[in-house]
Amino acid sequence: IMVTVGGLDPITVTVTQAGALPSLSVDPANPEVANTAGNLVLNVTSNANWTVQTEADWLTLTPSGTGDGTITIDYQENTWAAIRTATINVTTEDLDPVVVTLIQAAAAAHLNIEPQLIQVTADAGIAQLLISANTDWVTGTESDWVSMPAGASGNAIIQITYEQNPAIIA
Repeated sequence: IMVTVGGLDPITVTVTQAGALPSLSVDPANPEVANTAGNLVLNVTSNANWTVQTEADWLTLTPSGTGDGTITIDYQENTWAAIRTATINVTTEDLDPVVVTLIQAAAAAHLNIEPQLIQVTADAGIAQLLISANTDWVTGTESDWVSMPAGASGNAIIQITYEQNPAIIA
């Protein structure tokens, strides 16, 4: 700004203005998606540069942007019979990160066992079961002459140990 008065040298006044404080918001903050693969768009409102990161290996996302924008998230199918979550951090300088929690629905549980009938001789031995599952499972028996692992998660081949049958009738 320059101020002048007749007969005098002009005087210059310098005005400086601080920049706005950075702002950052993301919507939605806690999106929920189906267990199938797909994509999702988050809306970013900001007056600054921002970056996006996640440690979830089942997501790919837009890594950064400037000002108002969007984050596109591609997510893989959840084949497990449990809900899973991913934390997505959106950051800009001088602000705490905005944390988005993505919640993906569980797949329907399934359990298949092969074979479903095992016939063994009277001698002691070992048999195997092939278990195909997308969840945790447990095993059990009411017979004291058969033993097996107590359980596990997902697919497995388990060994069933059986004792000799000394009786003439099974």
